[in-house]
Amino acid sequence: MSETDHSGANQSGEAQHERLNRQFSELLQESRTAILGVQVLFVFLLRVPFSQRFPSVSSLQEYVFYATLLCTLLSALLLMSPTPHHRILWRQHERGKRLELGNHMIIAGLSCLALSILGVVFLISDLVVGGAGAAVAAVSIGLVFLWVWYGQPLLRMRD
Repeated sequence: MSETDHSGANQSGEAQHERLNRQFSELLQESRTAILGVQVLFVFLLRVPFSQRFPSVSSLQEYVFYATLLCTLLSALLLMSPTPHHRILWRQHERGKRLELGNHMIIAGLSCLALSILGVVFLISDLVVGGAGAAVAAVSIGLVFLWVWYGQPLLRMRD
């Protein structure tokens, strides 16, 4: 059931500015939760080129590593974006617009994070089971990401 009735009034008695404040706080908290995973992944990726085995990686592995690193950086940038927007625009009374933009940035940041994780899964799987197994693992995990992160919520929206 919707939080608002047909007149646009909030059924919980929460004023619009209170609702926007709560929703924006939730958005920032969700961003903080996701950024922790990005930080851990980023630190891992920063160490890889300095390992003894890195000079012996294939060209494909180098490209996948670099793409994974860039996706991780982009994920961090997008997941952190609502915070500086909030700081810069906090007295502009555009919380609804910032909330909508922040939501889009976090979804995009999570998508980049999923790609980063898939890159790491591919790289590690390639070392352990070889190219074909790595491709199967990455595609399989990618399908799980699509279903759990996007498919299920989109399906629920239809109900």
